[in-house]
Amino acid sequence: MKLTYSLIATVFFSLVIACSPNREASTLKAEVPQGEEVTLKGKIQNPQEGLVILYQINQNQKFALDTIDVLDEGMFEAKVMLEETGFYLINFYEQQEKMLVLNPGDNVEINADGGDSEGLFEVKNSRDTDLLNEYLALDQQLSMQMGAQRQKYMEAEDKNAAEQAYNTFIQEAISNIKSFIEKADNSIVTVFPASQLNMDDDLDYIEVLANKLYESYPNEGMVATLKKKVDAVKNTAIGKMAPDISLNNLEGEKISLSSLRGKYVLIDFWASWCGPCRQENPNVVRMYNKYKDKGFEIFGVSLDRDESAWQRAIEKDGLTWVHVSDLSFWNSEVVPLYNIEGIPMTVLLDKEGKIIAKNLRGPSLEAKLEEVL
Repeated sequence: MKLTYSLIATVFFSLVIACSPNREASTLKAEVPQGEEVTLKGKIQNPQEGLVILYQINQNQKFALDTIDVLDEGMFEAKVMLEETGFYLINFYEQQEKMLVLNPGDNVEINADGGDSEGLFEVKNSRDTDLLNEYLALDQQLSMQMGAQRQKYMEAEDKNAAEQAYNTFIQEAISNIKSFIEKADNSIVTVFPASQLNMDDDLDYIEVLANKLYESYPNEGMVATLKKKVDAVKNTAIGKMAPDISLNNLEGEKISLSSLRGKYVLIDFWASWCGPCRQENPNVVRMYNKYKDKGFEIFGVSLDRDESAWQRAIEKDGLTWVHVSDLSFWNSEVVPLYNIEGIPMTVLLDKEGKIIAKNLRGPSLEAKLEEVL
């Protein structure tokens, strides 16, 4: 068992605030919802010149929902109409910005510093916000421990013992994450730990949770994304027929994955700009030369966006198999289709186009090809 390559919650929050695809998202105005009032009241310890703004988060962007009037001595009280539970940011004077989880009908009390990004921020009467903060603390703790375990592995003389210790840590971390999920009991916050678990290892568990969340919060962007990922993983699980891919090669000819039926096919998701992909290429070339005359083919799918860079990498690395791309980078249609979260990524198909293995590289790829061919 393993965790995904990154700890989702911390990464997501930084992306929402600093690295969303559209940096102007913070100026977008959310549609005024119909629903039930939420009351936000409290005190700002250090009121400043400027605005206090409540933002709604959806689809990795933040939308201005309402401006909160601040009264004498920093006191405020605002009533906001909300249609459904979701994630929100409250920004004090562009000095302090914090996340909340709000439900229609909530009566939330907030005490904030207002002038210091790391200053006082307390929220009362919001169980989901309490759970969010608890999960963030767990996420930070696991992230630090994971870093320490990796460092120990790098420095260890006995790699086998170090790897065993690392795997034990991962199993304990997964147990802690699942304990939080059970405690949170269908809170919208569980979308974060659910996304952190590895779907290949815990697909059934995550599918139950994703379906339950989607039933309760169908319009929340992260919940919908989680369900789509579960569906994509189910469609690309070992034993399933590989979803067809039909993209152009360098000559502009459309080539489909299904046209290679009758051979064992390795789908190799890569890009010219991907260092680990380029480092793995000599091994893939060696495997291709060894098995290409025994019914083996490679279907290289690039996440490049620069056609010239793609072509140069193919020529420089001596990649003589089938290559296709829509030159759309991470917006490629294959990314959601195969739930690609990082490259290099490989999927091995049998002669009928059925998935028989995933993410094989180096010795594991050679061993599997020797087994089937």
